[in-house]
Amino acid sequence: MRRHSLLSWLLLTGAMLWLAGCAAVPPVAPPAHIHPIVFADPGQFGTRPEIPTPDEIHALTEAQREAFRDYLDAHENSKVPLHRRVYEYLEQVTQDFNYQGDTFMAADALALGRGNCLSLAILTTALAQLAGVDIGYQLVDDIPVYQLTGQLVKRGVHVRSILYASRAKQDGVVLFSRPGIVVDYFPIGGSRFVGNLGEHGYVAMYYRNIAVEALEREDYRSAYWYAVESLQFAPENSAGLNLLAVVYGRAGDERKAEAIYRYGLQVADNQLGLLKNYRSLLLRTGRDAEAHAIEERLARMDDPSPLHWLELARSAYQDREYRLAIGYYGRALELAPYLHEGYLGLARAYYEAGELERAERALKDALENAFRSSTRSLYQAKLQALNEEMHKHGSGG
Repeated sequence: MRRHSLLSWLLLTGAMLWLAGCAAVPPVAPPAHIHPIVFADPGQFGTRPEIPTPDEIHALTEAQREAFRDYLDAHENSKVPLHRRVYEYLEQVTQDFNYQGDTFMAADALALGRGNCLSLAILTTALAQLAGVDIGYQLVDDIPVYQLTGQLVKRGVHVRSILYASRAKQDGVVLFSRPGIVVDYFPIGGSRFVGNLGEHGYVAMYYRNIAVEALEREDYRSAYWYAVESLQFAPENSAGLNLLAVVYGRAGDERKAEAIYRYGLQVADNQLGLLKNYRSLLLRTGRDAEAHAIEERLARMDDPSPLHWLELARSAYQDREYRLAIGYYGRALELAPYLHEGYLGLARAYYEAGELERAERALKDALENAFRSSTRSLYQAKLQALNEEMHKHGSGG
């Protein structure tokens, strides 16, 4: 391995790999059915655009295929295991790869030399298919870093590929582990295994990514149809249903968006994102009591994102439920103790609860964690005003 390789490899063993569903990824056909609620009113989004099939997503040009076959068949590589040959070829062609946030099909990713983690998985899959190498997929999450500039930004869960060695031929022996090579970006310490991803889930992720990119451009027609396509492959996927509901909401059809949220909450396993966005819809439509019920449900859930707890804290503060807000701010700061905005919110909640000494400590923490001079000046002024009030009236702690 070269020191500056953009790919990392690990020989893997253990029962976990048996669960990964190691298959050579034949042409993938979507399930034959999808819930009719998805297609209840597609007319407002126009006719379905041309959407690439899984075969087209993974297709390479003839020149790209020939270059790869020449590498595989080269005499000097003949003794290298096939899955490692695929990996080493990837290492060569991605030396100058630019890991930008775009999602590309295999041929484009290889020609342009850029793309996100899913683009790398797509290119890896295309080469594995040509070589007849089994491949699997995993979702992983690095230790998140949060920054609040109007809203929290979190590094999301990403997909990585595993190129598997040929199955050992041992009569009468069942193998529960299989060596393989992980294909990923530079590993960042603290990666957390989230789960194995099957073929349909992997393909659905491509269509969701394209839908999100279209949504950012306010191209609701493409966003809708690509979201629907993702649900063809993963009909009960919470991210796909959530995305479709958001598309309807952005297009002005909140009634249909709510129907998708409610359906998703009936069938999806991961309900966190659905609940958060459903709560936002209820607040937008003035249904505060129903939104509060969702809020209480969210408060009982385990969420590693401080965004979740900051949103709940702010809502509780606005409702003058200061004790509840203090608890939520505390949970957010346990997860991201460097967020000065969280300390500021905590200080406000303590102040309204009459706990001035604790409000002072929280303001000092906010000042210590702020990095912009303008923000530090603002916090210093608030702290001075609080100190003057405490001196005038006596400590309220």
